[in-house]
Amino acid sequence: MKVEYKDASGKTYKTSGAPLMFGDFKHGDVVEVLYLTGHPEEGRLNTWEELYMMPVVFGLFFLAFFSLFRLLLIKKISF
Repeated sequence: MKVEYKDASGKTYKTSGAPLMFGDFKHGDVVEVLYLTGHPEEGRLNTWEELYMMPVVFGLFFLAFFSLFRLLLIKKISF
C-alpha cells in the first residue's frame, strides 16, 4: 500500500507500508500518518498492523524461546 502525505510545511512525501490485513482502505481514502517532528520522511500509517504487529510477533517469539530455554535448563538441573 502506497500513501502520499504532506508535512506541516506542505512538502509531499510518499511511504509504502505493508498490505493491511484488516484495513478496508481504497484508493483515495483519507488516512492518518504519524511521524516524528524532525523526520517526516519516516511516516507510518496510524493502524494497529503498521505500529504494533512486529513488536507483538517478536515478543511472542522471545517468550516462546525463553520458556523453552527455561524448561530445558530446569530439566538439566533436576538430573
